[in-house]
Amino acid sequence: MSSQGLSQSTDRMRDAGVAPAAIDVFARFYRLLESGATGMIPEADVEPLTDVTHRDELEVPEDAARDALRRTAVIKLNGGLGTSMGMDRAKSLLTVRDADPQHPDGGPLTFLDVIVAQVRAARRAPGAPRPRRLMNSLRTQADTHAAHAPH
Repeated sequence: MSSQGLSQSTDRMRDAGVAPAAIDVFARFYRLLESGATGMIPEADVEPLTDVTHRDELEVPEDAARDALRRTAVIKLNGGLGTSMGMDRAKSLLTVRDADPQHPDGGPLTFLDVIVAQVRAARRAPGAPRPRRLMNSLRTQADTHAAHAPH
């Protein structure tokens, strides 16, 4: 790890069109790692949550709940190649069911299709639209967009 390595990495990201904010975050964490920070939180420093109110115990007026849901985004982690499984693309494109009548073209159902269906169901349930955001890695973004362009 060196300033030269950081410079090469950020230059490469800039050339690939990565957003400046993402490059800044990468550079910050690169420097932290270089300084010896591990990002680990010792278990002794973690305290369990106790006395958590369960959802069914909450009393929220329906209009307030609907308003809150209108401002809520569903974020799904979608980064990661399946290289350990011999894949060269996003793991979320693994087939979970061969021919599926619910798939737009009757093709195979993938994990990504399941994620999209879950978000669509969450949007319908309270009658409040919610944006869908997928957290992709640099290596999985193109695969994801090719399989499911955001609607």
